[in-house]
Amino acid sequence: MEQKNIPWNEISAFLKREASIEQKQQLKDWLEASSDNTVIFDEILKTWEISNQGFSDYQPEEERLWGELMHRINYPGQKQINLKVIAKWLTAAAIITLVFLAGNWSGKSNFSLTKADKFTTVAAPSGNKTFLVLPDSTKVWLNSGAELKYSSAYAENNREVFIKGECFFDVTKSSENHFLVNTSNLRVKVFGTEFNVRENNKEQSTLVTLVSGKVQVLDRSNKELSVLQPNEQLIFEKNKFRIRKLPDVYIATAWMQNMLIFNNQSFEEIISYLENWFGVDIELHPSLAHKNYYTFKTKTESLREVLEMISIITPIDYEINGDKVKINPKK
Repeated sequence: MEQKNIPWNEISAFLKREASIEQKQQLKDWLEASSDNTVIFDEILKTWEISNQGFSDYQPEEERLWGELMHRINYPGQKQINLKVIAKWLTAAAIITLVFLAGNWSGKSNFSLTKADKFTTVAAPSGNKTFLVLPDSTKVWLNSGAELKYSSAYAENNREVFIKGECFFDVTKSSENHFLVNTSNLRVKVFGTEFNVRENNKEQSTLVTLVSGKVQVLDRSNKELSVLQPNEQLIFEKNKFRIRKLPDVYIATAWMQNMLIFNNQSFEEIISYLENWFGVDIELHPSLAHKNYYTFKTKTESLREVLEMISIITPIDYEINGDKVKINPKK
């Protein structure tokens, strides 16, 4: 196996959200060049999970772990591999994968990957984000608290996933086999495109935002609701839906760039994003929910700093107690 052909620098930059346009293209070309590349990436992740250790204490047993990796993918020339070279890249893979699993794409994460009943479940811990590549090279970003499940039978002719929370999809194009996303109340059918799905159980709503391509949105009985065009968003709540044209579709996907952008949105809407962003539970006084609307963006600010910014516009009192937050009108 030609390890020198694996674009480690590009992978690292991409997962840290620092990749240039050229690096992104090189990584995309590599993933699409061969299904083996996707398998290798997936198996590196599994190898790291097998270690079950924190990065600071991790010393990879290169020969054993790489042997297991090669055995799982049935690679033929296992004995001819240069283990000294592989040791270098496996250590790099551990570093890259840690970044991959990290909260806000950096730091340590409690990423979980479990198999049960022939399904694989990937979950992004509260306050953290996760990226993964599915067996058909489709790329998925999971926002804080999101979950994605797919069958062990997932393949090019069976591309179906089940999600909770918010996920962004860059779906590998297929003219024959659609890609199907299931939420608790919607199904999104595509052949190859980029789109964002945000399910909010607290508000009992689901938003489907199309960046490029075309998607068909169905209800759970497979009745078509709409076929979205780029820059359109379908909002489903209380068993009804509406379509709105977005002036800037990237506002809805700013979370992937570690930003939250609000454009004339109610306090209640903002709170649902802040809960997810910071991994907290916020109790908002009902009188504040739809009384004020806000336009601002946040990137590196803490929750306290965001609430202080809001308090300049709207007089509020707030109390932060661990992951519990209360917001009331200022007395």
